[in-house]
Amino acid sequence: MQRARTAILKTRREETDLSEPEAQLIITREGVIVDCQLYQDNPSDSALVKPAIERPIDQQQHPVAKVWGDRGLASKPNATLLENAGIGNGLCPRNVIEPAEKLNNEEGYREGLKRRAATEGRIGICKNVFRGRPLLAKGFEHRELAVGRAVITHNLCAVARLAEAERKRKEDQEQKTGTPREAAA
Repeated sequence: MQRARTAILKTRREETDLSEPEAQLIITREGVIVDCQLYQDNPSDSALVKPAIERPIDQQQHPVAKVWGDRGLASKPNATLLENAGIGNGLCPRNVIEPAEKLNNEEGYREGLKRRAATEGRIGICKNVFRGRPLLAKGFEHRELAVGRAVITHNLCAVARLAEAERKRKEDQEQKTGTPREAAA
């Protein structure tokens, strides 16, 4: 009995010794991941804002209206960068009093914080459901591939969920108006 317990503890220790690469996801309001970046080193969070807004704009021609993020991303240079680019700043301020003021004074701030919190859950789903836990891929390149496959799988599920919601919305609308589906086409 003692032998099995020791093996389990050793396995857990080995799992925790695996270094997880830093990952950054950019997710649309609809819950689709439009950008994923893995970092081999562990850059500071505040240094990630500029590349995070440049990639969707430069590589995908995907405009960014507002950026949401946690306290680690907030800094004066990032606030200036977002203001100069005409992008809304939803980064949670490091000062604890400021978010309370923004909740009362800034329209849409509360909804943005809820959406930001949901993003944390989405990251957990990507890590634990679609990618697998622990990440068994060895080497940074293989881990990038594993995360990329998890993002594709997540997006397929998200698009299917959106399509199903749209189909249900149309059915509900048809029932309210009494318009049969064939006649609407």
